Amino acid sequence: MGRWEENWPRGFFCFPKSKIPQQTAGDLTHAAVFRGAGYGGFPFSYIIVRTEIEKGIAMMKGIDVSEYQGIIDWKKVKAAGCRFAVLRAVRRDGSADMQFEANVRGCLENDIPFDVYRYTYALLPTEAQTEADQVIRLLQAYGIRTCRIWWDVEDRSLETRGKEVLTGLIRTAENTAAGAGYAFGIYTGLFFYREGYFDGESLDCPLWIADYPISRSFPFSEEPPADGHRPVIGQPLFAWQYSGKGIIEGILAPVDLDVCYMPFR
Repeated sequence: MGRWEENWPRGFFCFPKSKIPQQTAGDLTHAAVFRGAGYGGFPFSYIIVRTEIEKGIAMMKGIDVSEYQGIIDWKKVKAAGCRFAVLRAVRRDGSADMQFEANVRGCLENDIPFDVYRYTYALLPTEAQTEADQVIRLLQAYGIRTCRIWWDVEDRSLETRGKEVLTGLIRTAENTAAGAGYAFGIYTGLFFYREGYFDGESLDCPLWIADYPISRSFPFSEEPPADGHRPVIGQPLFAWQYSGKGIIEGILAPVDLDVCYMPFR
């Protein structure tokens, strides 16, 4: 099977779609089908099944950060229960986020799995490729080979590009990342996704959706909002950013809080 097999958390079972055990049919509380070869290295359609009894075990809480969170005490972040982090890689001009090196070091020293993200402004394929190349060069410079590159698709300038064009721009970035050996995912807001500014289903890669049902400050120690608030989209939901006003030990500024429903690594 794919490279994720050995890292599935308890409660996840992975089968070829054609060989789903019949006895699981009555136990399914969450099912996600991925098509094609573009997800996690799987060569054909797989179905991921999670049972209700294991639901809490499979869910992981984490954060995403940038230089705007300042200097982070990652030891305290880990002690607070953070299971993963997504770090901003580069600024708009392609230079490294001012805290990138410190954040990478903090995650490594405290055994916190991390991915990276880039906010895209690309309006042309050449710009999308350049943006992706800038992230790749940064990761390679630090010897980082195993993280996923999350493409932050939410800038207002992208809304007028048209679905086909914007989907093509994202695909260019995805292909560039894949060509360098990096996994790829899309981060966007629920509004941006539902407006159909790009065709997420045709891209066939994981989706991380932002939607904030609670406007107040949100301590990391609290459970995420109830499942009834979870974004409903037309394809599997990899992760949900549920607050932009998070509070966690080790970070003085407000921080984005996330919950991941599938294997982060």
